[in-house]
Amino acid sequence: MAANAWGESEFHGQERDGFALRRPGRWKYFRHLPDFPLTYGEIMTPRHQAYSYIRAFAALLLGYHHLHVLDDVRMKRKQMFASSVKRSLAPEKEKAFAAKG
Repeated sequence: MAANAWGESEFHGQERDGFALRRPGRWKYFRHLPDFPLTYGEIMTPRHQAYSYIRAFAALLLGYHHLHVLDDVRMKRKQMFASSVKRSLAPEKEKAFAAKG
């Protein structure tokens, strides 16, 4: 079983390397992306698996060269959420510091 899994991951690695040389069509790239969470699902978190499937469907809509837009939106959302959490925690830290004072 392990040899088969290694063979599959090697094939997908070669296919992914080939995408750098020749741009795949939307359908071919879409068919390629769900294999990643299927192959590595045992070591991925459910959140990571869900994002991988969302990314696969986004590839069908956006294509190979524009898929980065989904990643950019995710990173901006994550940064905005992190900055809002820091702002909301700042007054609490000041109160805790003043209470210790």
